[in-house]
Amino acid sequence: MVGYATEKGAKPKGRNRVGRCRLSLPVSLLIWYKNPVGRDTMAKTIRHREQQQYWSKYYEANRERLLKEKREWWAKWYPQHKQELLPIIRQKKWTLKQEVLTHYGNGKCACVKCGFDDLRALSIDHILGEGNTLRKRIGSLGGISFYRMLRKEGYPQGYQTLCMNCQFIKRIENREHFAGKPEPRGIAEHRGRGGS
Repeated sequence: MVGYATEKGAKPKGRNRVGRCRLSLPVSLLIWYKNPVGRDTMAKTIRHREQQQYWSKYYEANRERLLKEKREWWAKWYPQHKQELLPIIRQKKWTLKQEVLTHYGNGKCACVKCGFDDLRALSIDHILGEGNTLRKRIGSLGGISFYRMLRKEGYPQGYQTLCMNCQFIKRIENREHFAGKPEPRGIAEHRGRGGS
């Protein structure tokens, strides 16, 4: 609870009259009134807090209607500005991909096995080969959505950056691609011959 200033010798009445207009103000506002240096900052802070509380209540009371209006506005606005937005969206996606791949590439945006560094051919690999079970558990999550999830969760362990060549080699060597299925005939024969 906010304390209130009182006039000298008077019993606390909960408010203090200030200036000619005889305003009743809490102590925090009295300090603001008598300190012209901090006036703007204090007033903005109080107004901001009141506005935040108001809009939070308003949003909760009108959430469905506001979301519907936002979707309608976006449906009209986006087609008109699509060409302006596409390069910005594309750049944000590439930046996010580079950030995530750099983290899982041990500080370098390159394959951890061969050192290949072309961003177009790099991807995230599940070290234990559990990508399929993860997709089944949380739904189809790939590409930029997957990178967002990794960043949001604080870059969990169990992933690495690999180029597509190293990733496919790893899948075949560890038999990740054929989990629960028999190998195709060509690959089984290739393994039997010892490779060439």
